[in-house]
Amino acid sequence: MTDPLASTDYGTVRTALAGGAIALEDVDRRFPDLKEAFFGDAFGDARDPIEAVLAYKSRGSGSYDCDGSAFWVWNRGRPYCTTARGPEAVARLYEALWGYRVEELGSREGHVQFLLIPPYFPYDAYPDVTVAKARRVACELSGGDVMNSFWTTYKQALSREVVQGDIPAILDDGEAFHGSVDGEVMAQLRIFARLSHTLGNLIPCQKGFNAGRYWSTMDYWDLTLIFVRDWYLTKQQHQAPEDAAVPDTPLNAGVLAACGRWLNSFGRAEEGWRAFVRQNFLQPYVDDGYAVRPFFAGHGFGYLRPEGRRDVLACLMSMNACIIARGNLMLAELACGTGAGVRLPHD
Repeated sequence: MTDPLASTDYGTVRTALAGGAIALEDVDRRFPDLKEAFFGDAFGDARDPIEAVLAYKSRGSGSYDCDGSAFWVWNRGRPYCTTARGPEAVARLYEALWGYRVEELGSREGHVQFLLIPPYFPYDAYPDVTVAKARRVACELSGGDVMNSFWTTYKQALSREVVQGDIPAILDDGEAFHGSVDGEVMAQLRIFARLSHTLGNLIPCQKGFNAGRYWSTMDYWDLTLIFVRDWYLTKQQHQAPEDAAVPDTPLNAGVLAACGRWLNSFGRAEEGWRAFVRQNFLQPYVDDGYAVRPFFAGHGFGYLRPEGRRDVLACLMSMNACIIARGNLMLAELACGTGAGVRLPHD
């Protein structure tokens, strides 16, 4: 019988999650947490994954997400990560899974710097500019996104409203905040917290996409894919030349127009959309016809965040299933494809 935790099929994984067949400790063994692995002591004394992610967030937005971007830095022998920086190993994942080129820029004040160069940017043949300018353009095209945000859904699961300033109180007395949360919801929240900074929740993108999509989607990746699909199928063909702006709509809010170089690299119209899904290992998020699966019934731009136990639980199970199944697709590519030489921390 196939282990559902190793499955690349969304339905198999989600059914196992709903039946309690995937345990938190099994998730921990299979999917290394990129922040924990490369920071060593980033968890501090936190053993509960919710506590760990909240401890990350309490340090401020600059150190919360483990996104990929243009520079990857070591500070006195230890990796230093902000939303613009992270360990070289993550950059090597970009290289292996998405064809990015990684260029070492040298060392300064104890920092070793790396530049990520997207495969669609003609870096060596960039016309009539200095190397410095080519590097700046590559930097502007290189970004990363933690696809599904823990904090957004965590707040929806609690029976009381919380803000980031409440995190010290939550860490001090979690029971006061979590005591009324349904047991199934808490189990899925812990798995989601554990998966938040794993391979399956990380994607490269053009700089500006990560922050730009937030208000339209509240960091939900099913909604993100709805407006990406809409752009490929209804708006992209109106672009002439390639980087011309697309009129603002409630779906794209101008963000996708600004990221045309990245999105156009996958192709155009329906074929571009399907290539975007395949090349980013996003099959768990779509059905056989490449339509986006909603995380819960009624999820859309008029109902951005889940309300109530049923929708919160459905949302968590869907996100967890997508991250696990996608992570397995990426692990398979690393094992059998061009990334066979990349080693993850748990190897």
